[in-house]
Amino acid sequence: MICYINRMIKRLVIFLLLTAAIAVGVFAQIDSQEQAAASEQRAQNRISVSAGWFELAYEKVLSPEFSSLLSVSYNTWLLADTLSIAGKARWYPGGGSFFLDLGLGYSYGYDMTHEFTDAMAQAFLVLMTGGLILLNPEFEYENKKYSSKDFYRHGFLITPGLGFNIDVGKKDHFFLPIALGVDFRISGYITALTYFRIGFSYAF
Repeated sequence: MICYINRMIKRLVIFLLLTAAIAVGVFAQIDSQEQAAASEQRAQNRISVSAGWFELAYEKVLSPEFSSLLSVSYNTWLLADTLSIAGKARWYPGGGSFFLDLGLGYSYGYDMTHEFTDAMAQAFLVLMTGGLILLNPEFEYENKKYSSKDFYRHGFLITPGLGFNIDVGKKDHFFLPIALGVDFRISGYITALTYFRIGFSYAF
């Protein structure tokens, strides 16, 4: 009798262990399916408009940590401006809202910074010497006449940046993009224009 009871207990234990193992496997599979479905339901595309001065961007979400962007932007600081189109790679460390990005593209715009700097340096020398430097035959005072075309340049664009893409309102639907960076246009001279942008982004 005792042996029979022992056998029944062993069988019951084995049955319970097998049932638990099957249940764990089933629930794990359901959980992974739910996670995959939730991942598929997450918005994979974002369109954003930012001011400061202006940027229109399309962002393709590749994973919680990486995305790619295509942007058209305009940036200006009095003596120079840049109208640019760039492709960017963006990294969200840890899948959070903070990001680092790097863009490569094409830029066109005016740049008077070098001519302005040269003119100011010469004017400073003339003022500091009371005009006597003009009597020096080795000093060449540049009084060039420029046309508007002389200041316009185009070239390769490098634009590193960082910022936050803050989820607001309904999760994974509306975002508040905030970005800080530099536009480097390489076209003989290097034109460097910083930017600070804040805008609105819609995910779908």
